[in-house]
Amino acid sequence: MPRWDHTLKLKELWMDDEHDDGDDNALATRVAPVAAERVRALAKKVEGANPILSDSLEEIADGFADVPDCDKPKKAFNWTLDELYDLADGNRIWIA
Repeated sequence: MPRWDHTLKLKELWMDDEHDDGDDNALATRVAPVAAERVRALAKKVEGANPILSDSLEEIADGFADVPDCDKPKKAFNWTLDELYDLADGNRIWIA
């Protein structure tokens, strides 16, 4: 069983969305800024011990922060989330 060094709670953002009207672009626009905040918080937490990971997390947070301004928010959100999952797998971060 894998051992995770960090946990990043994101899934609740879209699983418990009380405003879910079936519009995935609207959902991405709503949850992306909160995801950016949470990813930035983890970046700050690991900064001293792993500045390279911190920088990578900051880039992903920037990607989430840009989602509301994209022409295709759902696509931008999913792309950024894929990047986060790839980074998390290699750095023992559990996305919960």
